Amino acid sequence: MNPSDEIKSRLDIVELIREYITVKPAGVNFRALCPFHNEKSPSFVISPEKQIWHCFGCGKGGDIFTFVQEMESLTFLEALRVLAPKAGVELREVKPEKQSQRNRLLDAMDLASRYYHAAYYQSKEAEVARYYLKRRGLKEETIKDWRIGYSRERWDDILSFLLKKGFKEAEIFAAGLTVKKEKTDGYYDRFRGRIMFPIRDLSGNVVAFTARVSPHKEKTEKMGKYINSPQTYIYDKSRIVFGLDKARQDIKKKDSVIIVEGQMDVITSHQAGFSNTVATSGTAITEHQIDLIKRYTNNFIFALDADTAGQNAIEKGGAVVSGFDYYETTREDRFGRVKKYIDPLKSYKINQKVIEIPEGKDPDDFIRQNPQKWEELLGKAKPIMQYFLEKILSSANVSDIEGKNKVIDEMTPKIVAIGKSTDRDYWIRQLAQKVDVQEAILREKIKEFADNNRPKPRQADTSDCKMQSPQSKEEKLSEMLLALILSFPENIEYAVKNIQIDHLSGSGLKSLYRYITIFYNNLGKELLLNGASNELSTLHYKEFKEWLSSYLAAPPIRSNFVKPKQHSSADIADEVVFLDKLMLLGERDFYSFSPDIAHKEILRISIELKRAYLTHRQKEIENLLRELEKSSKDKSDTEEEIKDLMRELKLLSDERKELDRFTL
Repeated sequence: MNPSDEIKSRLDIVELIREYITVKPAGVNFRALCPFHNEKSPSFVISPEKQIWHCFGCGKGGDIFTFVQEMESLTFLEALRVLAPKAGVELREVKPEKQSQRNRLLDAMDLASRYYHAAYYQSKEAEVARYYLKRRGLKEETIKDWRIGYSRERWDDILSFLLKKGFKEAEIFAAGLTVKKEKTDGYYDRFRGRIMFPIRDLSGNVVAFTARVSPHKEKTEKMGKYINSPQTYIYDKSRIVFGLDKARQDIKKKDSVIIVEGQMDVITSHQAGFSNTVATSGTAITEHQIDLIKRYTNNFIFALDADTAGQNAIEKGGAVVSGFDYYETTREDRFGRVKKYIDPLKSYKINQKVIEIPEGKDPDDFIRQNPQKWEELLGKAKPIMQYFLEKILSSANVSDIEGKNKVIDEMTPKIVAIGKSTDRDYWIRQLAQKVDVQEAILREKIKEFADNNRPKPRQADTSDCKMQSPQSKEEKLSEMLLALILSFPENIEYAVKNIQIDHLSGSGLKSLYRYITIFYNNLGKELLLNGASNELSTLHYKEFKEWLSSYLAAPPIRSNFVKPKQHSSADIADEVVFLDKLMLLGERDFYSFSPDIAHKEILRISIELKRAYLTHRQKEIENLLRELEKSSKDKSDTEEEIKDLMRELKLLSDERKELDRFTL
C-alpha cells in the first residue's frame, strides 16, 4: 500500500473536515456550509463510506488530500506531509532536489526549532533563560509541548548546523534564520542569545520564531526586547494566529476564542486551562486571521494589554471586524448576467467582547497570580460597543457642547459599522441618552455619515471557486439519471441497452455516460454477475473510479474505443471530482429508495429525456427543411437530402407517438 492510500485508510474524512468546519449528520452522509464559496444553505456533502466530499454549490470536491490542499493552499505532496503524522504514517525521505521549496524551508525550520530546544536544556549559556522561564511559572511539560528553545550567542551557530544537515546558505536565508552581511559575502545568524518561541501554522508546522532577549542582556541589547522572523515564503504574519493549531478544538468546544497579545500570554493561558486562547502577536487582528478563527467560532473576546499598544489594537481590531460586516460578491443570475450580491452569511457578524485588564498588568501576569480571578474577568467581558462608549465617555465632559460632539463624532463610525439593524438602533438610543441629545437629531447625523462614508465592499475571492452555472431541466434530469445508475448499478444493463448518449444533456454528463458504457461492456459485466448484491454498489463504484482514472491516463489495451484526445492530469482530476459529485448526489437524494423505486425512477427519467431529445431533433429537422426549401440550389441537388430528412422526421414522429402511449 502506498503512503497516500495508507493515510486514507487510517483517517476518517468526517473527523478531519470537522477540524476545519462545523459538520452535521444528513442521512448516511454529513453536510456543512461550504468553506470555499458563499452560501446560505449547506451544499457541502461528505460521504464517510466513500471517504469523499463535494460541494454542489461551487463544484469543488475530492478526498482528504484535496480538502487540505484547498483549505491551506498546499500542493499534494505538502498535504501528504501534513496528514502523514495525523495518520501515524512515516514518509520515506525524499531527495533534496525533489522536494518543493516550501517543504525544504519547513524542514529547515523544524530542525532549527529542535536544535534551539536542545540548546535550551544543554547549553550552560541558557541557564539564565531556564531560570527566567521557571520564575515565570512555566512547567517542564509546557516548555516541551511548545518546544521553547534558546539561540546561542554565536554568529554562525544555526547556520553551521543546517549546512551540515545538507541545506544551502540561500535556503537558510530564505527561511529567515540568517541575515546577509553588508560589507562582505556570506550570512550570519539572525537570532543570538535569545529565548526562542516557535510560531506554527494551522497544521503545526514551524514557520517562524519570536525571539526574546535573554534577561541578562535586556539593558544592553540594541536590537530590542523581542525580534521576529521576517516575512518569508512560508510565513505571512497577517495570516498566522499564534496557538491556533493547539487551540482550535477547544475554541470549537467552548464556542469562543480569547485573543491576547503575546506568545507568553497564550502559553500561560493554556497551562492554566484556558486553552481556547490565541495571539495576534502584538498587532491588530487582520482580515485573514479572522477568516481562520471564524471557522471555529463567532464569539471573540479581546484580552489585550492595558497599555497604549494593547488598547490601540482593540480599537483597530474592532474597526477591522466591523468593517467586514458588508461583504459583496459577484455571480451570474439564471440569465447569465453578472450581478452583485451582498452575502449576509459570509459577512463578519462576529460577537465581540473586551476584558478590561487592570493597569500595569498583562494576561500572563494576571493568570499566574490569580487564575480564578482571570476566569471571573472572562465572565464579565463587555460587548465591544459598550467598551468603546464607556472609554470615550470617560475622556469627555458631556455637560458642554464640545464634549457631546467629541463623543458623538467618535461613536458615529462605530455605530454605522454595526451589521444588525436592531443592534444599531439600541446603540443609537444608548448614545442619545448618555450625551442627552434627541434621537432624531442623532439618527440624522448618523445617516449623513453613512451616506458620505459608505465602506468599500469587501470582495469575495471566487477566483479559484467555479460557481455552477444554472442547469436546464434536461441537464438536471441527466444528472439525476447518472446518479441513480451509480447508486443502483444493477440498472446499468438496462441503461446501456435503452438510453442513447444523445438522449442526455450536458457535455460532461454525456462523456461520463460514455465511460460508464465502455466500462460496462469491457469490465463491468463480470463484476455485476459475480458481485454480491449488498456489496455491489460499493464494489462497482470503487472499481469504476479506479478504471476511469487509468483509462483517461491511457486507454485500456482491450478497448476498441478510440479516445479523441490525451487527457491531462487536471482533466482526469476534474472527471473524478465529477464522478464523486454524482455519487454523493445519489446518496443525498436517493438513499431512501428501494431498488424497485430506483428502477421506476430511471425509467421515468429516461422516457422524459428521450421525449425531450425527440422534440428537439424534430425541430432541428423542420428548420433544416425550411432552409432547403428556401435554398437557391438546384432542386435536384437537394431532393435526396430532403427525402432523407423526411424519412427521419417520420421515424421520430412515430417514436414520439409510441413514447406518448407508454405509461409507467
